[in-house]
Amino acid sequence: MRSATRPALLLVLILMLGPACGPAAAPPPADQSAAAAQPSDDPAKVQPAGVGAAGAAATPGPPVDVVVASPGRSLTQLPFYLGLKEGIYADEGLNVSLVTMASPVAIAAIIDGQVGYSTSGGTTIRAAASGRPVRLIAGGKSRPDWDLMVQPGIDTVEALRGKRIGVQAPTGATTLLTYTLLAKYGIGQSDVEAINLQSTDGILQGLVARQVDAGPLGPPQNIIARREGLRPLLHTGDEVVLLQGGVGTSVQRLQERPAEVEAVLRGLLRSTRLMQSDQAKTVDVLVDEYGMDRDVAEIVYAENVSDFVPDASASDTEIQQEIAAEEQAIGEKLNVTVAQVADFGPLHRAQAAVGMTPSAQLVP
Repeated sequence: MRSATRPALLLVLILMLGPACGPAAAPPPADQSAAAAQPSDDPAKVQPAGVGAAGAAATPGPPVDVVVASPGRSLTQLPFYLGLKEGIYADEGLNVSLVTMASPVAIAAIIDGQVGYSTSGGTTIRAAASGRPVRLIAGGKSRPDWDLMVQPGIDTVEALRGKRIGVQAPTGATTLLTYTLLAKYGIGQSDVEAINLQSTDGILQGLVARQVDAGPLGPPQNIIARREGLRPLLHTGDEVVLLQGGVGTSVQRLQERPAEVEAVLRGLLRSTRLMQSDQAKTVDVLVDEYGMDRDVAEIVYAENVSDFVPDASASDTEIQQEIAAEEQAIGEKLNVTVAQVADFGPLHRAQAAVGMTPSAQLVP
């Protein structure tokens, strides 16, 4: 998570923003930040940002350009894609662009102000724990959606001893979680042979071709694997509590653009509420934006959408786990509190604006 040099960072951003949802302008001045919206009973519609509390029409300013970085397209970004398609973020006065960017690069870009937000909550927490000026401002899913898929005939974790495990990268999040799950059942990292298959699709192909005996897969690959006769041995959501997704931003943006931050969070809350209440619209996004077959998308919706935390909160346990992971990675005790890596004040205000009661588990 070391900062990239500015020239390299600018080159990365130029290359990555091209194929994204649209060109992203430089962040606007703070006085162009989106105004607060009013709550509505309809999860897809609230009072537009240009309307005041008394209902008098105000002259809306130009939409605020907001860049949101993600390490790859996964279910954790589903509320953003749904909110974009349904005009929720536009209704909040935001012109949101989603870009793909490696998490360490995204952290550096957020600090420089060239990117506004990241959907890598865990990386944000670890960066903040090491002293970087970023904060977690919202959670995502507290139940990870990966399954440890295995070949037929493997019925216990003990049976994986000496077997080949397909992984994405030696130190990737899913790989480390797989080792954690195996250790929970007495299988050490040296007891299995890790085969780097580069990607989730690579793991799926390796399993189908019987090149490996097991491997972690998330949706929709885990569903496709089941149809190929493979079986889920462990579901990570039943084994561990772990922050998956989330939203992070810079301390500077929190201080200088509070209205924009709250508008982003209102959009996230409204989109999550719509996602969990309207299966048809959400399945359409899974088909159109994720390229899933409709029958697979319907299964993905049924098995995963309820795991999103409706009020976008994150527990102290989830946050402390990420702090501990950073301590282990650097070999140093950091003595960092939850309040030093997360700022949920804007989320509290966004929750109130859309008619939600702030979660008791959130830190101030």
